[in-house]
Amino acid sequence: MAEKKQKLTASDFVNLHNHTQYSYVYIDESGDFGRAESSSCHLIVTSLATNHPRPLEKVVKKIWRAKPHLHRDHELHAHQADDITRKKLLSAIANLDIKICLTPLDKRASTRDVHKMYYKLLAEQVRYHKNAHIIIVDRRDTTKKRIQIINELGFTDLFKRVQFADSRTIKQLQAVDFVSWAAYQRYEHHNDMYLDIVADKIEVDI
Repeated sequence: MAEKKQKLTASDFVNLHNHTQYSYVYIDESGDFGRAESSSCHLIVTSLATNHPRPLEKVVKKIWRAKPHLHRDHELHAHQADDITRKKLLSAIANLDIKICLTPLDKRASTRDVHKMYYKLLAEQVRYHKNAHIIIVDRRDTTKKRIQIINELGFTDLFKRVQFADSRTIKQLQAVDFVSWAAYQRYEHHNDMYLDIVADKIEVDI
């Protein structure tokens, strides 16, 4: 089993800001936004950063082409994929020049609005990747709802350089979906098997 990355303090996270040199950043989340007994305990926001987005796109396309039964959805989803596909894609990602940043939220530790907490986690990621030229987030909310929350939190200027896109059109978002799913298995189910595959690529886990 791969060695886990040491958990960093908030000050460590701030100090690492100056070392983020990746031009392209892709962000996705795992977990749900509910508070019911059946809801997830955690929400994980994950970023995958690279200077070379094309190889990342190619590994997703290669695996997608080999799965004809998934073609109708036009994308790969980790929660729908079989274990062989999950491990294959994570292994391919681990061989690329990328870095991963995880920002987990334990929803049990706060009674605050989960949607607002999600955008606060996104804000942490955006600040961390301050040197990135392009930041693309998997779109989940309507434009109206997203703008309203961002404005309420005072993040309007911070999010001006962030794009929200459909993962069906951005293959790199499908790659980070698998990484975020793997992180979710760690936090929600105490299963490190999948995240261990990309453990060497985790730059920060706060």
